[in-house]
Amino acid sequence: MSRSFITLLIFCCFIVGCSQTKITTTETSLSFGGISIGFTEKEIVNIMGKATSIDAKSNNIKEIVYTGTKGPNAAFILENDRLKEATWYPSVYDGKLKIPMKKEDIDTLIDPSILHKVEKVDCYEWAQCSNYVFEKGKNRLEILLDWEGKLIDRVKLQ
Repeated sequence: MSRSFITLLIFCCFIVGCSQTKITTTETSLSFGGISIGFTEKEIVNIMGKATSIDAKSNNIKEIVYTGTKGPNAAFILENDRLKEATWYPSVYDGKLKIPMKKEDIDTLIDPSILHKVEKVDCYEWAQCSNYVFEKGKNRLEILLDWEGKLIDRVKLQ
């Protein structure tokens, strides 16, 4: 094989690997958008980009917020500079990081073996929405669909 073909092959693999954010698992934790519980502020900012605001709630609690033109995109709660909880709002998300947005993304991007349950929860005053709950080790990932069951409304990683 020629050197240029190998370089092209490596480049294509890199592009394909980066083209879709996957919900991944390690042996003990879940990840969404490449971010896992325990990440530091620096690791989150390296992935998400510059935050809209960073607010120290107390000596050891900090909130990193990303807001777009349509509203809140994501919020990260850190305790002792380690991610404790993360929330994404794909329905209004306009960040540079590509994240799952539709129900089909759940079916294709998440390992079904970690699905704990799908529950109906109250949403939008009168509607019931599907809430997918995934568990791995001590971590929990919840994906709430909109009332039509088509779009991801909120993602919470704890």
